[in-house]
Amino acid sequence: MPLEESAVARERLHTRQIKVEGYRREDGLWDIEASLLDEKDHDLGLVSSVRRAGEAVHCMRLRWTLDSSLTILAVDVAMDALPYTGVCDTIKNRYEQLVGLRVGAGFKRAVGERFRGVNGCSHMTELVGAMAAGSVQTLAPYLNRDAETRPLQIGGCHAWAEDGALVKAHYPAWFDGATTR
Repeated sequence: MPLEESAVARERLHTRQIKVEGYRREDGLWDIEASLLDEKDHDLGLVSSVRRAGEAVHCMRLRWTLDSSLTILAVDVAMDALPYTGVCDTIKNRYEQLVGLRVGAGFKRAVGERFRGVNGCSHMTELVGAMAAGSVQTLAPYLNRDAETRPLQIGGCHAWAEDGALVKAHYPAWFDGATTR
């Protein structure tokens, strides 16, 4: 269902598009790729240049390779458009610090510790968060297929609460009716 139409006239000023794609590789690993594109609907004056309406202010791409434990094995960063060439792009190699991290419990905290504030690029770090969710969405149907391993989605959101109807119906061995929120 779409959002209701605005009752007030308005002018669009900015568009951000984030796209995440997941790939299964023939070598048994997984690639997750994401891109972030920012565009303005008006000319934007920057310190050293002007971006014309519709030109990319930010166009950044990130790919990581995962194994089946959701551990990041490799990272590749591209910054195709950025406001301050020679400044913004100097941070991209820092994202190699993602290698060795496991997407799952504690991942968001570990990312914050490594890339908070001036230690990262806010746009690239936003992609990291989107990619974490995209990684789980990509791999979940292929992992944890045995009865002894807790499915990834349990406890990950409201719908998959340990005491919820979905867990009770589909994963009764993992149902916890005593959970309190």
